[in-house]
Amino acid sequence: MIIQYILVGLGGSLGAILRFVVEACVNSLISKSIFPFGTLIVNLLGCLVIGFLFGVIVVSGRIGPRARLLFITGFLGALTTFSSFGYETFELITRHEITTALLSVLVQVLVGIFAVWAGYVFSRLLAKVIYI
Repeated sequence: MIIQYILVGLGGSLGAILRFVVEACVNSLISKSIFPFGTLIVNLLGCLVIGFLFGVIVVSGRIGPRARLLFITGFLGALTTFSSFGYETFELITRHEITTALLSVLVQVLVGIFAVWAGYVFSRLLAKVIYI
């Protein structure tokens, strides 16, 4: 049982570090932006990766419960965050930047779903190349 906590903690630590690094890099490249690009990038990256992992699980079944805890629950759970998305959207609304807030919601949700699909399709294509 303790191994499950360790796997989630280890994955979460790595995901949180990557989130910090990616957001810092994005925010340094796009200074003074009113749009939350850092959160967008980490959320889309997480969507793409989870779609890919889902495709690997469906195609091969080779990702076991421990790997799921490490990568999906821990790593991706810490990398992406709905709370930051909610907070940044709320902050935009309180600054009366309603159009930007709505744009952020639409882009994050719609492009996020597309990224999950793209990751899944990529994993299926990769599986065909590897297994044939």
